[in-house]
Amino acid sequence: MTPAAIMIVEDNAITRRTMRRHLETDGFFVLEAPDGKTALELAAERCPALILVDLHLPDIDGQVLLTRLRAMPCVRSSPIVAVTGLFPEQIRGATEFTDILTKPVEPGHLLRVIKSLLVPTSVEPASPRVRRRALVAEDDRVQRKVLRLHLGLWGFEVTEAANGAEALRLARASPPDVIVSDLLMPEIDGLSLCLAVRGDPTLASVPVVLVTSYHIDETDHTLVARSGAIAVVSRSHDMAELGEVLQRIAREEPVPAQQGTRQRSTRDDIHRLVGHMKREEGVLGALAENQAAVSSLLPFFERFSDLASHSDIDSTVDALLAGYLDASGAARGCAFLATPSGALTLRSQLGYRGPVASELPSFFGRLDLLERVLAQGTVLEVRSDDLAADDLAVLLGRAGVSYLMLVPLAIGS
Repeated sequence: MTPAAIMIVEDNAITRRTMRRHLETDGFFVLEAPDGKTALELAAERCPALILVDLHLPDIDGQVLLTRLRAMPCVRSSPIVAVTGLFPEQIRGATEFTDILTKPVEPGHLLRVIKSLLVPTSVEPASPRVRRRALVAEDDRVQRKVLRLHLGLWGFEVTEAANGAEALRLARASPPDVIVSDLLMPEIDGLSLCLAVRGDPTLASVPVVLVTSYHIDETDHTLVARSGAIAVVSRSHDMAELGEVLQRIAREEPVPAQQGTRQRSTRDDIHRLVGHMKREEGVLGALAENQAAVSSLLPFFERFSDLASHSDIDSTVDALLAGYLDASGAARGCAFLATPSGALTLRSQLGYRGPVASELPSFFGRLDLLERVLAQGTVLEVRSDDLAADDLAVLLGRAGVSYLMLVPLAIGS
């Protein structure tokens, strides 16, 4: 099977190389364009399945390039994703892009977005008997768009709702043939939406399928069934499980309404399950935050490795440190280099002033901590909200910060 072609339109060679490495590692075929002219030529010649566009190109504005790409028949329907340092609300015409990624882009998030937007063409379209009107309830904008793309490919006319309350209002105004809902949402979660649907005489026979990114055990599957949902499926890049459930629904009789007593008996259990999901969401969110912080350093690592052949170490370290602080949004930073004897010396710093800056050469009395991180070769994060050691709390206090990231970098051998 030929891998999907992804075109990266980015004038920064380091950023292109980093993104290309991650995409190729995951099995994608990557095309590179350093400017708009090359992008238009490659698009006409190779018809990429998805295009990543930097908004600030040397020869053309990213949004002008989007308009020209959309005028090309071979990529008119391909997802085109903006990659920018701006926030979506700062971008003129942001809604014209399939999605927007804000720099620095965490590699795992980049892959998830691309896989979600590349709807496989091998999915069998829905048969004429499949219910054609689907209501999607999903609070995440990207995931809502993903569900819409899949359902549209399978032959459904899709109505979207940003939460359970809006979904219930839309369903009552115009009952759909099937409801596909996220399990965990604000206002009304997926299970509560099921109960409300089952309790409404006009909606009681409408099948409801729940979608989740979290682990569901047998007890939870039983609870979902008792709430009146047809099934709960795991979110995936191809949503194959959802497609199978919808095909099964098309072959079966309409779902009978659930008994009211059974609905009421599940409410306490629903609160338990939703509470469990929210706790898991919090844990996963913290892990993702840590991973994003570390992953955002990758372009910095690659540029730093070029120092092995650079003659002016000090000016290069200054430029690299400034570039990383700008990309990551960090307020201040410093770089130490190890001498041939193994001693650490301060070579660059940005953002530190006054008495705090005077303590930098000794790293606030904790050069031993830098030596340990360098010896172990692993990133160390020091946070004020989860410190167990008093000496680390003192370090943050002397540095005047609530968070530090210590990153060891090896150059050459």
